[in-house]
Amino acid sequence: MKRTVCILLSLALALTGLVGLCMTAHASYSVGDKIEFGSYPQMRVTNSSLITALKAQALSASWSDLEFCSGDDLHPEMTAMDSSASYCDVTYMGNKYRGVKFTAYRPWNTGMSTSTDTTPGSTFYQYANGYRINTTYWFKYQPLKWRVLDPNTGLILCLSAIDARPFNNYCDRPDWHGEYYNQNGVYTYYASDYAHSSLRTWLNGSFLNTAFSSAEKNKIPETSIQNKGYNTLLGNDS
Repeated sequence: MKRTVCILLSLALALTGLVGLCMTAHASYSVGDKIEFGSYPQMRVTNSSLITALKAQALSASWSDLEFCSGDDLHPEMTAMDSSASYCDVTYMGNKYRGVKFTAYRPWNTGMSTSTDTTPGSTFYQYANGYRINTTYWFKYQPLKWRVLDPNTGLILCLSAIDARPFNNYCDRPDWHGEYYNQNGVYTYYASDYAHSSLRTWLNGSFLNTAFSSAEKNKIPETSIQNKGYNTLLGNDS
């Protein structure tokens, strides 16, 4: 008997919250059960020989630019193409890895710009946590692990915070006293409207294609999230 399982991704978001997906499974679960579904870059590679081998693989790999928040407090935005950081995926000895490299440090605030500054007092947390510019770091794809919270409704929770994403890539408001909207200069959808959020687009696009195989994606049916009726700022159901 198929059972719908709602996946809640515990993400560190610009706007705090849990995000839901659904999948169908052919198993009966109990509260507290742990399951594996999908995979994502997680464990950092530290073995020097493996790093050398991965670098060789990366020479023929396709690199893509990473997104990055920039702007100011009134018009924060995330540029889709930022050449100061990029990533690639390679397969070596049957395992998949993601390489990430950057030429400038990312600031903690969208009102700041990338920089190579490492002087005391700098707010560039990458440097403080041991990551250096012009260096490629590798992370191994590992299974995503979930805990069953409610087998009757299919509610499960990811055991790790696997990514950090903004609720919206773009945020704008007509003036300092107005409402926030999710596009620069376009005041159609509120920034809190999940149905038109960048997070929803990412979950159903980049994340879905990265974390799940074709066979796994076939087990994820469409589901509805009720937004309308709670608050007009939340937008329509999605």
